[in-house]
Amino acid sequence: MEQLKYREILNQEFKAYVDKPVKFKEHNLDNNILTLNFTNKMLTFTFFKEGIVKVFISDINQEPRETGAVCYNEYCTNVKVDIEEDNVVIKCEEGYIYVDKYTTEITFLDLHKNVICKDFQPSFIDEKGHIFVTKENDALAYYGFGEKGGELN
Repeated sequence: MEQLKYREILNQEFKAYVDKPVKFKEHNLDNNILTLNFTNKMLTFTFFKEGIVKVFISDINQEPRETGAVCYNEYCTNVKVDIEEDNVVIKCEEGYIYVDKYTTEITFLDLHKNVICKDFQPSFIDEKGHIFVTKENDALAYYGFGEKGGELN
């Protein structure tokens, strides 16, 4: 898969991008690992102490890959999951994680429910099939919210 492109280099004709529809199916919480199954993808959250969360997004039934980005040994097992009408709400030691049941968009909130980081979705596609993504606020850069290959921003 080719590197996603960002709004800074958007200087061409484009059309709105619409991904395959997703719908939340079920969840499974096993100690510190939460798996959210959707119609065409799976999200796996691994919870560690001190508010560290590893998020792995994959095809259905794909095992999370090992990573050197998280080599923390103490797991956090104090995780609660609530299923709301539009979101899966995950409560952990340091705050909340909201996962949209129809887009898989992830939002991290502190204990007072202030947004720390809000995920972004693919926005545009060009004539060659390149997908562009945009953030809600391009002036903000977040690091430590997921291991990524390629450019940081």
